[in-house]
Amino acid sequence: MKTLFHIFRIILSVVFIISGLSKIISPQTFAEAINSLFNFPELISKIIQILIPIIEIILGIKLLLSNNSHYVYKMLITLTTVFFTISIYGYQKEVIISCGCFGDILNSRFSIEMIVRNLILLIMSGFLLFGFNKINSNTLNKNN
Repeated sequence: MKTLFHIFRIILSVVFIISGLSKIISPQTFAEAINSLFNFPELISKIIQILIPIIEIILGIKLLLSNNSHYVYKMLITLTTVFFTISIYGYQKEVIISCGCFGDILNSRFSIEMIVRNLILLIMSGFLLFGFNKINSNTLNKNN
């Protein structure tokens, strides 16, 4: 279980770092996706465009460093749940542009494939959250 935990942790950290950096390097695709999905005022859209990549990079780095707390895994599962939900919403709304998930690196459209990809990331995040609890409880039991 520990090996799978670390593999998932590294995969998710790399995905989040690449995703965040690509949104910073080419923000236009992500901005178009936000504007196509939601009717936010311009200021709110700009704040989202700035915060999401920063949060992704920080979360990716925290995961990579592996000195994580329960809050990091809660934030991870919250973010992957939001991304999964948005992928379903974009697919149902029949949005035909790229989601901007990886900037211009990957042209990812709102599709079944995107929903499945986000579901896999969500499952991996859930495994990390519950695996973290299990690993910590086993460590505590061994120390007592």
